[in-house]
Amino acid sequence: MNDLEKQFRRGGAGLVGASALAAMISGCPDPDPMSADAFRAPDASVAPDAFAPPPDAAPMPDAWSPPPDTGGLDGGMPDAWSYSCPAPSARDTVTVRGTISADTTWSCAHDYLIEADGDQGPLYVTAGATLTIEPGTVVRGAVRDGTRHCAMSPSIACTSDTPCSTAISGDRCGPPAQQGTALVITRGAQLVADGTAEYPIVFTSDHYGSTATPPRSGDWGGIVLLGDAPTNWVPADGAQIEGLPTDEGRGTYGGTNATGSCGSLSYVRVEYAGYIIGRNNELNGITVGGCGSGTLFDHVQVHLGLDDGIEFFGGSANARHVVVTGTGDDSLDFDLGWTGNVQFYIAQQRDVSGEDRCVEGDDHPTNYGLMPYSHPTIYNFTCIGAGTPGTDPQDAIALRRGGQFIFRNGILVGAPDRGFFVQDSADSSGVMVGMDTIAWLRGSPAATIFENNLIFSIGPEPERNRYVSLRTGSMDATGVDDILTALAAANDDGVDPMLPGAATDFAAPDFAPSATGPAASGAAALPTTPAGFWTEAPYRGAVRPGGTGDDLWYTGWTRFTD
Repeated sequence: MNDLEKQFRRGGAGLVGASALAAMISGCPDPDPMSADAFRAPDASVAPDAFAPPPDAAPMPDAWSPPPDTGGLDGGMPDAWSYSCPAPSARDTVTVRGTISADTTWSCAHDYLIEADGDQGPLYVTAGATLTIEPGTVVRGAVRDGTRHCAMSPSIACTSDTPCSTAISGDRCGPPAQQGTALVITRGAQLVADGTAEYPIVFTSDHYGSTATPPRSGDWGGIVLLGDAPTNWVPADGAQIEGLPTDEGRGTYGGTNATGSCGSLSYVRVEYAGYIIGRNNELNGITVGGCGSGTLFDHVQVHLGLDDGIEFFGGSANARHVVVTGTGDDSLDFDLGWTGNVQFYIAQQRDVSGEDRCVEGDDHPTNYGLMPYSHPTIYNFTCIGAGTPGTDPQDAIALRRGGQFIFRNGILVGAPDRGFFVQDSADSSGVMVGMDTIAWLRGSPAATIFENNLIFSIGPEPERNRYVSLRTGSMDATGVDDILTALAAANDDGVDPMLPGAATDFAAPDFAPSATGPAASGAAALPTTPAGFWTEAPYRGAVRPGGTGDDLWYTGWTRFTD
C-alpha cells in the first residue's frame, strides 16, 4: 500500500492456499544461524565525523576465487575466507552513530553496529561523502529499547498482534515509539555496496542470531537513499522523505538531475527493517527518494520487512534481479513520478492482514496532472500472492491515482482478490486532471500497458473480472468495459504457469516454472532503451523455465527462513 495513504501492516513470505500456509509457517529453523558471539563482540567505538577504514582491512584483490562450497549468511557464511576476512565469530564490532561526512570504507574484517545518537536515530552520510561497503560485510541496526505499542492505538502496549484491535484495519503491534536506527544516504552522498554471490553484504537486526530476543520485522529502519532527480512534488527539490522527522533537513530529496546517482547495491540483503513513526510515516526495507538513472540495484533482497520491501518516490533509479520475501506491506511500491526500469523481479507475499500487493503504483496523491507521471517499465516478474483472503483486499498488482506503467512477461498467482486492479483514476475532488480515464489507461500510444502476462489462481472464483478489474467509483465509466476487455485479452488469464510447488515454500523456494509449460513462450520483445540494461529473456516470469544452476540467479546469496 502506498506510504502516502496507507495503514500499518506486518507480515512474512508468500503462499497459495490456506492449508499450505499452515504447513509452511509451522517453522523451519535456520540451518546454520550466525553465531550469536559474532553479534556480541566488544564494541570499538568510532568518532562519527572522523571515520576511517580499520587498519587491518586489506583491500580486496583484483582477482580472487572464493571456495566453491561457500554461500550467503543464511548458514553459508564460511569460516575460512579466500582473502582478508576473518571468520564471523572472530570479528569485533565497530559501533557507528551520528554522521559520516568524508569518504569511508567498511570491510568484512569487522561487523558494524549502527546505534542511535541521542535523539537522532539514523546514521547519516552527508553530501560529498561516499560510504563504500566491501563484500562479506555485515551491518546491524541496533534495536530500540522500550515497550511495543499498537500502531493505531499507541497507548496500548502489546507483545504481539493479539492485544491490538481487530476492528481497526492495520492496528497491529509495532516497535517502540522513539526513533529507530537506519542508514540514510542524503542528497549529494552515495552508497557503494557491491557484494558477490559468495560474499553478500548483509544489513540485519542486531538481534539476528539471538535465541533470547529473536529478531522481528521492524527492528530497525533499513536503508534510505535520497537524490536530486525529478519528482512531481512541488517544489521539485523540496520533498521530505517519510519515516524521518518533518523538520530534518537532511531528509529532503528531488531536483533536476535525471541521470544522477545515489550509488549502487549489488548482492545485498536487507532484513527485519522498516519501522513506524506514525500513520503514513514509515520507513521500508529500502526507501528510495529522487535517485536518478545512474543508481542501480542488482541482486538485492529485502526479507521480512515490516512495511514495503522497496519504495521508489520519484526519480529514475533502475533495478534488476530483485527478491522481496515476507514483507508486511507491498513488495514494490512507487509514486511521485518514478520512471525507472525493472527486470527479473520476484515477490513472495505472506501477510493476510491488509491491502498487501506484489506491486502498488501511484502518482501524486492529489493532482494527477503533474509531470513527470509515475511510469516505470517492468519485464520478467513473478508475483506469488498470499493465497488466503484477509479482511482487506489483496491484489497481485494495483494501480491508483494517475499512476501508469508497462508490465510485460510476468507470472501472477495466488492473490486472494484480483490480479491487476485499477483502483482509482480521479483526484480527491473526483475529477481527472488533464486527462480522461481511457486516455490515462490506454492512450495513443498506450500509456498503461499490461500484456503478455500469465495470470492464474486469482480470487475465489476463476472469473475474468478477478484477473483484470476496474473499480468505477468516481471514475468516468464511459469505455470501462472496453478497457477491461482489452486488458484481459492481452494476457493469458486462467492459464496455469506450471510453477513448482516449492514456489510457495518459505524456507527453500523454487521459482522456475516448467520448461515445457506456457511460461516458456509468449513473451514480448524487450525494450531497446536504456542501452545495456536489459538481458535477453524470451520467456515469462523472473526465472528461466526449467532453470538450474546459474539460471537460478536468486540462490546462494539470499535468505528465506525466519
